[in-house]
Amino acid sequence: LTGPRLPPGVKRYQLVLMPLNHFGERVRFALDLIGAPYEEADVMGILTLFLRGRSVPWLVDRLSCSHIGNSDQILQYLSAVHVPTMPSAESRASAEKLLQRSPESLQWEERLNSLGHAVQGFGYYYVLHQDMPTQFPLVTWGAYEPHVPLLQRLMLRALAPCVKSGMRAVFQLGTSDAAQLRDHRK
Repeated sequence: LTGPRLPPGVKRYQLVLMPLNHFGERVRFALDLIGAPYEEADVMGILTLFLRGRSVPWLVDRLSCSHIGNSDQILQYLSAVHVPTMPSAESRASAEKLLQRSPESLQWEERLNSLGHAVQGFGYYYVLHQDMPTQFPLVTWGAYEPHVPLLQRLMLRALAPCVKSGMRAVFQLGTSDAAQLRDHRK
């Protein structure tokens, strides 16, 4: 008896992400460093949260039919599921060290996440500013990215004014202290 197998030429993992997302970049970086077989699928990031109730990135493991969301959980999953199957002991040891969670690595992770949120808040302050055209957020959300499915791009373009307005309200970008929120978003 053998376990499940993938058809020839099909990569085990699919990384679903949106363009310009620091959490997706983090997972892509780890997948590349450990040499995991994966392909990317770009989606309309912001609407994915509203329409599917799922943020990006997420990882699909085609071998186990698992869908793992959140970059922290994806890295833990890869450490537990992929790394032990790596044939080279040297590569396996390097991957274990890279993905190992220690008090120091958790502190570093927190700093990186904090930096990512700060950059995101700073960017959204300007990208979603009421004086900026809707084209600005459309670019960052993938509305013109050829790898994002056409229907998603069209939906994003049609709904952009409503999404921009909603995000301005959620991030409180229309208040008098928006500059402070921009500088201290966590």
